[in-house]
Amino acid sequence: MIENIQNVFYFIILFIILILIIFLYVWVKYLSDKTKKQINESIKLDHIDLGLNADDLKKHAIEFWRLKCRLNKIGDKLTEVDKQAINGSMDRLGRIFDGRNLRIQDMTGARYNDGMNIEIIRAEKAEKKDEAKIIETLEPAIYIDEVLVNKSKVVIKK
Repeated sequence: MIENIQNVFYFIILFIILILIIFLYVWVKYLSDKTKKQINESIKLDHIDLGLNADDLKKHAIEFWRLKCRLNKIGDKLTEVDKQAINGSMDRLGRIFDGRNLRIQDMTGARYNDGMNIEIIRAEKAEKKDEAKIIETLEPAIYIDEVLVNKSKVVIKK
């Protein structure tokens, strides 16, 4: 009879331990899920201020344009796979500027007139007077929200 009481007692103790283990498992899982959620909410990019002002955007846009020009010059030396990968990367980078209403304008090939809002770095003589045009852009015009923040620096033929 005493053995039966001991067996029942052991059974009750094991049952209580099992209930405690289940409770601890559920509690740890709940805390883990809650912590994961808090971590995910705290690292969302919406909460991060990159602190890019107009001057920073302008500088990045100019470098983006320069990189694009350099890549165009060496484009025929690249494999098709490399060209596609680089073009995809450049498109994604360009979307950053699109999302901030930033426009990069290369003036090369545009007809030149004296009223243009550009900075002339060098002027070359044209064979005909009516052929005044911009032959090279050294730095593009940058517009943010359609406001000029960087004058284009150019070489003209006049």
